[in-house]
Amino acid sequence: MTKLPQKSHPPTTTPRPSRARAFPHRALTFAASILLISTALLWLTTNTNTNTNTNHSSNSSTRSPSHTHPRENTPISPHLLQSLTTTLTSLTNEPDETLRLQNLTTYLHSISPTNIRPTLEALRHLLALTDQSPSNSPTLPLITTSQSEVEPLTIPDPSGSNHRSLGTSFSLLLHHWTTLDPAAASLWTQHLPPGQLRDQSLADVAIEWSNLNLTESTKWAQQLPNPTDRDTTLLTIAAEALRTDPLTSLQLTTTLPQSPERDTFLTHAAMEWATQDLSSALEWARQIPSNNDNSPLRQTLISAIATAWSDTDPESAARLAALDLPAGRPQSDAVIAIITRWAQTNPQAATQWAQQLPPGTLQQTAFDSLNSLANARTTTP
Repeated sequence: MTKLPQKSHPPTTTPRPSRARAFPHRALTFAASILLISTALLWLTTNTNTNTNTNHSSNSSTRSPSHTHPRENTPISPHLLQSLTTTLTSLTNEPDETLRLQNLTTYLHSISPTNIRPTLEALRHLLALTDQSPSNSPTLPLITTSQSEVEPLTIPDPSGSNHRSLGTSFSLLLHHWTTLDPAAASLWTQHLPPGQLRDQSLADVAIEWSNLNLTESTKWAQQLPNPTDRDTTLLTIAAEALRTDPLTSLQLTTTLPQSPERDTFLTHAAMEWATQDLSSALEWARQIPSNNDNSPLRQTLISAIATAWSDTDPESAARLAALDLPAGRPQSDAVIAIITRWAQTNPQAATQWAQQLPPGTLQQTAFDSLNSLANARTTTP
């Protein structure tokens, strides 16, 4: 078998294929792959040939393929499927994981832009054939030139390797399409049937597009009609923006409805920003109003920033927690985290700071943390 030319690794967010196993098991997997794909190809080609004559007139009277609604079935060339299945089958037999992924990326990136969507449709239906997960049932109908659905064909995949390889191929190709035409990729993705594949595809498009153009990807996500899709996708974009534009990331996230996922990300983002630019992160958190529903959020973020600051200046971080935060859970969490980190490097200084606090709940919280650490040290072998 001639190896395809190597190319650079795909985006790190893409799942990697599983490592090849021992030869006997790999041979069985290879044989299962051939049986799976050949059966699917035969089924698809048969339905395509059967329906072409009866549906050609009705299909030709509809709008051109370039304006076909993403949810409608799209004809797939048997030649395209043959090329796709032959290559994926050969890659399944490649024992080297790195080379297998490089060859797969090279092949998928060589697909012409006009064939990307049909190839994704083919991969989507092959995924349905190999998927036995209840969360993704029922399986999708095979694509034909007919506008009517056909009965799904389910082929067992005992090892699960076929499904993982197809999933990797699907994700890699969708990322590539997004770099070429993010508007088309996003439109097609949001019209996929509900399920795990659609959720992951929305995330893939959001990640790739936000790295290309943060403003345009945000506008797209904000216009998604489903509120859950919109909030989840915006949170994904915010997470990508955090590396290069933390302020925009946080501002975008605070516009989302309150949820555990949103607040967890905001806490993480504030801590990350504080390690890069403490003064800017703290200034932003302090500007959040403290006399409305955002008051708990403001306290949580200042608590997170103080905790992050304790890695470099625990005394100043402890002072921030004591002075900027009212008595309550955020203040206690910050003091416990700061004292714990401080006492591991300078227990004497941490104890002296706790002793200088006014008697009360905050001082008792600090003492309790110090005592817990001391007891842990004495009981550790």
